[in-house]
Amino acid sequence: VIFGMHVVLASLSQHPERIVVLYLQNEDKKYFELIKLAKKHHIPIEYQSKDRFQKLTHSSQHQGVAASCIKQPILSEKNLDVILANQANP
Repeated sequence: VIFGMHVVLASLSQHPERIVVLYLQNEDKKYFELIKLAKKHHIPIEYQSKDRFQKLTHSSQHQGVAASCIKQPILSEKNLDVILANQANP
C-alpha cells in the first residue's frame, strides 16, 4: 500500500498498471485528477473511512489517499547489467 496525494498521483501517472485499487476518503474535488486517471486506466475506486485509512496505512499522514499495488521485486546492483541490457538507450 502506498499513500499520500503526490505519491499516488505519480504512480497513477507513470505506472498505472501497478495499481490494483485506489482508496479515497471521500469524493472531494481535490481528488479529481486521481479519479480521472483511475477511471482512464479502469482502476477500481473504493471510499474508506478515516479510521479504515489509518488501519490500512498505519499512519495519520495519508491525506485521504492510498492505493494497493502489485508487489515489485527488490533489485540490487547485481541486477544492473540485465536492466541496462534491456534498455534501448542506456
